Amino acid sequence: MPSATALWAGANWHEREAYDMFGIAFAGHPDLRRILMWDGYPYFPLRKDFPLSGRDTALPDLAVAEETGAAVKPAPYMGGPFVASPGGTVEAAEPRAKDQSWNERREKPNET
Repeated sequence: MPSATALWAGANWHEREAYDMFGIAFAGHPDLRRILMWDGYPYFPLRKDFPLSGRDTALPDLAVAEETGAAVKPAPYMGGPFVASPGGTVEAAEPRAKDQSWNERREKPNET
């Protein structure tokens, strides 16, 4: 996709973010590098093929990883309609999976 930075300088950061999160490359962009994730991060977190629970990734600084023995662990999203609780499924967490048709005028149905 061609870059719009020649027409609108303000498109620079928007295109960089689109590249960083979705992997969309803009031809002719003057500085197309990651803006939110660290350099060398192998994934694009907002793509549909990226799991909601994230992926384990090595720390970018090998000295820190060696000293601490830690890795970057995926953080579960807190709340939200499409986030599965541990052991659950995304489908069960979606609002349409629950009967939410009741309101103040109609009594809440018995849950089974």
